[in-house]
Amino acid sequence: MKEVSIEPTLPSPQQYNYRNHARFTVRFGGQLGFSNRITRRFVKVDECRLMDPLINETLSGIQGKCTETSNFSVRVGSNTGDRF
Repeated sequence: MKEVSIEPTLPSPQQYNYRNHARFTVRFGGQLGFSNRITRRFVKVDECRLMDPLINETLSGIQGKCTETSNFSVRVGSNTGDRF
């Protein structure tokens, strides 16, 4: 690969709110949060500064209400405002 040119890595202009997809674990009466992969320790999340504001808005609206599943995933169109 001697002839391959590698461009330098450029940082994102956004330090926060740049993630457009989140996958949460659902536990304890519909609480959404993250689980440690090894210890399975669960941490409830009410807001994540890395997530797009629409994800945080969605999280706030369903926190404690998502009782029929063990995982919840949300993706937003940062330019369109669509939520999936």
